[in-house]
Amino acid sequence: MITRAELMELLATGFNRFMYDQFLSTEQINSATTGSGVVTPRIMELEINTGIAANSTARCYYNTPWFNPVYSTAYFRFYLKEMSNVFAFIGFKENTAEPTFNMTQSHSGIMCYNGKMYFSTANGTNQKRVEITGIDMTKDMIYKIEYNKLSTFPLPQIIPYFDTFRIITPDRIWTLKQTNETSKPKDEVHYLLLYIKNNATAEKYLRLKSITYGEEYAD
Repeated sequence: MITRAELMELLATGFNRFMYDQFLSTEQINSATTGSGVVTPRIMELEINTGIAANSTARCYYNTPWFNPVYSTAYFRFYLKEMSNVFAFIGFKENTAEPTFNMTQSHSGIMCYNGKMYFSTANGTNQKRVEITGIDMTKDMIYKIEYNKLSTFPLPQIIPYFDTFRIITPDRIWTLKQTNETSKPKDEVHYLLLYIKNNATAEKYLRLKSITYGEEYAD
């Protein structure tokens, strides 16, 4: 186990950049919405919500593009309201334009499209998009993106049980879900971006609880 002193030294000397954000301050986050979409920052949570009007969108991103997916690892703890009739994206993207399901702009990120989860990367010309099965994105979970790799880490789930509740505790281990060997993102700075769009007259949201980001020195 790493000691506190070793952790501090690693953060000071082993990373080009390091960030842990629970949204105690949001002045560095830009947002854009259409229709009934809304972005709601809260202490220790950031929600992007479509509202009920069909085809509404909500999008937000850090206003400085200094995240390089080639040398970094990013951890996103989030969940969706539901996976049906929605398109959502979270991850690295080379620009702040609205993401699309078949986009070829350089990116490395997680998608939800009409009930299915995908890990998607692109190099500016071609996209590699792979369906990830067995993941319920409505459950609180941590997702890790390392360049062209996606891993997941389950968290305990609290469910109603008669007049009380039950806690289901899964094995807390990382599971590598996908490695995209082609169409990897460019070696350049990207934005960290969240996006959601509904495809029906129903509210959809993505609630992000934290982002942890570390970028190793390129040399």
